[in-house]
Amino acid sequence: MRTCLPIHVLAILASLSAFAHDGDTHGEAENTVAKATPSHHVRASINVRHLDAPNTWPTALPLPGIGFEQPRGMLYGDSSLAWQATWLPWLQTEISTAYDDNSKRFETDHVTLGLQYRTANDQKIALSLGRQSPLDTQPAWALPTLRDTALIGHDHWHDDGAKLTVQQGAWQGTLGAYSGRGYPGAKSANTIGAWLSGIQWRQGHWALQADIGYLPKLERITQADNHAGHSHSHSGGCGIDRDCLRGHGWLGLMKAGWQQGAIYLTAEAGKRRENGEIAGQLGIATYQGDTTNLALEAGWHWTDTTTLAARHEQLALHHQLKGPGANTLATQAGIANSEYRPQRNGLRLNWQATATHSFAVEAWQDRTQTGHQNLFLTQWRYAFDLAK
Repeated sequence: MRTCLPIHVLAILASLSAFAHDGDTHGEAENTVAKATPSHHVRASINVRHLDAPNTWPTALPLPGIGFEQPRGMLYGDSSLAWQATWLPWLQTEISTAYDDNSKRFETDHVTLGLQYRTANDQKIALSLGRQSPLDTQPAWALPTLRDTALIGHDHWHDDGAKLTVQQGAWQGTLGAYSGRGYPGAKSANTIGAWLSGIQWRQGHWALQADIGYLPKLERITQADNHAGHSHSHSGGCGIDRDCLRGHGWLGLMKAGWQQGAIYLTAEAGKRRENGEIAGQLGIATYQGDTTNLALEAGWHWTDTTTLAARHEQLALHHQLKGPGANTLATQAGIANSEYRPQRNGLRLNWQATATHSFAVEAWQDRTQTGHQNLFLTQWRYAFDLAK
């Protein structure tokens, strides 16, 4: 395995490296900051899982040009090493690398420069620049969510860009502009390939979140093998030698959480719509594709160290093609079945043995049109500091 960190990135981060510790020092004046000694924090996380699943799993989702591959057996994805530094109360940097089970190597995870500013009324304004996560909604389960596999064909979305965050009391708002390279087929239009904005509210037992995104230009091959793994590359030769989707996309996500004592509940609903055309040698057709997701989770903190949780996930996929060769193009893209509703149900038992060690067991039943498939996972996580 090898670490995929460009030399020029390492050179830059030798003098800089993203959000580490919040700078809590504010002066009496609105723009006043206190002098601080630079601090560094190196942390590591080991995530070891074992997945027992039938050879026929995962069932390919009928999505044009978005495939997903999930290795079985021993998995080490999300094991990471990160260096965070606070140079001034308003300046932080981070560089991290994480293991990817599909490529079987360590790859660049986050490379960010963070700027922070606090106003006199304790409003926090932060700007994050570099490689980061546009959406951060992955739950603490060992199996990637149906939403993420349908949205990007992977278990995470990392992208290069800038994110502005404004926080005041219980409210937080974000606005991000990204290259779009982390989304299948997104192409930069005037250097911006994806726009995302969101709002969060937390108070008492409740937490609410809403996000909306816009992808101004999409172009990806639709004849991809759904079991060939994910690809973030852009397509070429659309309509000449390969069937391709051209268009734009919208996505929205809403999430609500509630916790009272040892019980918690979460609900998430989202929708993606892609509009455009699918063109190939055998014809051209207007295209509209909808992917709707729903997830419900309930958990019980059995003891101070043990949690039992149940989760339900489902998708609703709908495709419309109109024009010459629409049926042929739909078949070649694997979306001839325009109505598809996969779903899964899971149970998770997690034991937080110490502050740094946790062990978990998961059992899933995956329901598709071809029947039910049972999945079993075990997980060990260990997070620790190397230097502080």
